[in-house]
Amino acid sequence: MPANQESNQRTHKTGYIKPRLGAARRWMMYSLVLSWAWVVSAAADVDALLERVPAGSIAVFTWQGFDDADPAYADSTFKAMLDDTDLVARCARFLGAIGERAAQEQGGDAENDLAAWTDAVRELWQSPAVLYFGGVDFGDAVAVEGEPRVKPSLSFGVLLEVDGEAAAPFRTFFNRAVEDMQNESDLAETQVELIDADGVIGFRASKPGNEPPASITTDERYTGAFDHGDATRHMSFYLDVPAGLAALRETVAFDNGEEDLADFDRFVQGFGVDGLGRFAGASGFVDRQWQSTLTLEAPAPRRGFIRLLDQGPLRTDTLKLTTKTSPWARTFRFDALHTYDTVIGTIRGLLEEPEVEEMDQDLAQFREQLGFDLRDDLLALLGADWLVYADASFGGMYGTGLAVVHDGLKDPEALDARLHDLTKKFNAEGQRNGMPFQWMPVTVGELDVQTLPIPIFSPSWVIADGRLVFANSPQSVFAAVQAARDPERHIETSDAFAAVSPWFEDVAGNPQAKLTSRMVVDTQRTAVTVHQTITMFAAMLGGEVQRELGVSPLEAIPPLNTLTPHLGPAGSVSWVDDAGFHSRSRMPFPGATLLSPEAYFYNTEPAVLAAGTGIMLPALGAARREARQTAAMSHMRQILIGMHTYAVDHEGRFPPNLDVLHTDDYLPNDDVFRHPADERPFAEPSFLLVLPGARHEDVEQAGQTIALIEREDFDGDGMINVGYADGHVERHTLEHADELLTEQTGRSLEQWANAGLKLD
Repeated sequence: MPANQESNQRTHKTGYIKPRLGAARRWMMYSLVLSWAWVVSAAADVDALLERVPAGSIAVFTWQGFDDADPAYADSTFKAMLDDTDLVARCARFLGAIGERAAQEQGGDAENDLAAWTDAVRELWQSPAVLYFGGVDFGDAVAVEGEPRVKPSLSFGVLLEVDGEAAAPFRTFFNRAVEDMQNESDLAETQVELIDADGVIGFRASKPGNEPPASITTDERYTGAFDHGDATRHMSFYLDVPAGLAALRETVAFDNGEEDLADFDRFVQGFGVDGLGRFAGASGFVDRQWQSTLTLEAPAPRRGFIRLLDQGPLRTDTLKLTTKTSPWARTFRFDALHTYDTVIGTIRGLLEEPEVEEMDQDLAQFREQLGFDLRDDLLALLGADWLVYADASFGGMYGTGLAVVHDGLKDPEALDARLHDLTKKFNAEGQRNGMPFQWMPVTVGELDVQTLPIPIFSPSWVIADGRLVFANSPQSVFAAVQAARDPERHIETSDAFAAVSPWFEDVAGNPQAKLTSRMVVDTQRTAVTVHQTITMFAAMLGGEVQRELGVSPLEAIPPLNTLTPHLGPAGSVSWVDDAGFHSRSRMPFPGATLLSPEAYFYNTEPAVLAAGTGIMLPALGAARREARQTAAMSHMRQILIGMHTYAVDHEGRFPPNLDVLHTDDYLPNDDVFRHPADERPFAEPSFLLVLPGARHEDVEQAGQTIALIEREDFDGDGMINVGYADGHVERHTLEHADELLTEQTGRSLEQWANAGLKLD
């Protein structure tokens, strides 16, 4: 098959499959949105629903529901808090006002729908439910409009245990959903059926004609994922990473072709993602508290980006540097040198040799600008143990009372000298650019603290007792240093620490577990400030909302004195062993740590890993595209140089075509005529000569006159390279480049491409 026909057929397939996979994603996200209402709830048995989930499913979410008949829920701090604060009724009144407003604007149906959904939410509060995704089956090619196309079928479902009158609103909803999916052309090859029998209602999608598969309850990969933890499983999630990668690989192979598949395999292997196993978490009640556990299988030795998990063990003494009066503290392991080496090494292994050389040049240029080697002269001086905590006695709550302590420095004296050098460079650069702020020394007690006095905050640091201490003011830095020296003021003497520590004794006593983080928070104390802030923002919106809805958002906020008796210590711990990453957290009730301003630091490692992986993969794809773009610009500059050289030899005239530059050895390297992403045969150059045979001296405003332009957007990012008669190259949007070319020549880019000359 000719290359252009193959490309066209792949384009047709891609155009056909993408909307269909997009439709599936829309329905799965629709189901996820519905499921989110159940996540905040979660005491019947969910196993009956799991019997209907097919074995080998890639992702499964379950929740039991909160029911008074369940002793674990009935005796929980969560239920006591809900009863005392009347939180459910408060939210219902506020949502009811929204529904009433919608009814006024859209008619009575909106109010009826709201009433139905209110009943549904009440039922969801106590009903077991399951959401699962089984994967994608591409099947065999079928003839569509005379062309062979493969229609994917998907496996996913939503199941809810509810019966009697309570099933009515769900029956209406699921009937509509199934009808819509059955009529959805994008899901034409997926069989969607309503389930409404034996107290179970929902829908299931699968490949037409498939025999009912075995239940996931017989799948040891699923059942074995929840062997950890002692909490009742009111909520759980499960992701089979290898199965998910296999499904994604099949999609890439079908949707994008062999080249992207090779890139996908290279990225997966380079990052070490292929070394991941199951990702599972569960939450439920233990001793009236809400406990969550999480495990990501990543067997050692780990490769690529996954090596970032190898951050333990955490120094156990670092948390002791926290003050007794601190309502919150988190200590964690972050080895900057290990992270740098892992990231740079992973990227280096994924790039082609020219791209590696370019990256090395960029790093060398950065090193020259910085005046020292970032890795060897700064990161290598740091340790890996960090502590973040708040103490109002340092100057207030939130950032004003925040302290950061970096423990275990490898060379405190060298680091101190390096940081002072950096402050001097900052000040010198600021003076050149007219910046009004400068780092300056401030003496507090016996400490010479470096401070940047800017409005509201004054970032300050000092190295003392072999530690780097950073805070919002020189006074806070001094207070943190003094507190670390006084063992009677350490957090281990606090009631919160005494309450939290026993929860994680089994982890601390496990010689195989390398701790990566520990957290202690007294939500009863942090709630004072957070509740005030929430109330303040609600009040700011209250007037407008009151006018619109007739009810203020303040009505949905429980009084602090009704919340406080149910708050108390919370904590978390994470660790790494040869099997992978693990974490466990416990708090008074679900969401209690949202009443702590430091909730953003709560169990961050899984999120960092997931976000890092999600960001890095497309980022490396972007890096590869950028490398291609850079190479293409380099090729265009070489062609422009060849054109000028040709003009010198031919009475000042540019070549009549690119073929001359090739055949007359002005540019003997064939590759220079190609954009790296161009899949056309060599005979079709990637660039178009816009000034064939023109006299150089006749070109007015050479810096604004197009001489060379790319045929099309090869990278698919809406941008193309444009070469000008003076020899420089710029990158424009496709639309802007087309406008410039049309204005200059009277012909569009498409017209130029159709008339483009070929190389022999």
